Amino acid sequence: MKSVWDRYLGNKQDRTAMINVVSLVINALIGIGKLILGIYLLSGWFITNAVYYLILCVAKGQVLQKYKVAKRMKSPKEKIYIRAYGL
Repeated sequence: MKSVWDRYLGNKQDRTAMINVVSLVINALIGIGKLILGIYLLSGWFITNAVYYLILCVAKGQVLQKYKVAKRMKSPKEKIYIRAYGL
């Protein structure tokens, strides 16, 4: 347990990424819930809001995926390439 604590929670960037994963899951559940509620109530507002939440979840997931890829890279040149060209 201590090794997990030191590995993930010792680094600020990793800790932020973990919190964002939790936020991603919560926002996805809220978006799905609003979509279901919007379809059930035939509410355009709920459906629009749900689509917005789900688009934000996709964007956050892509950012977290890029962070995961960049974290594995050892060479600074590779990391600069990701920043410049968006890999």
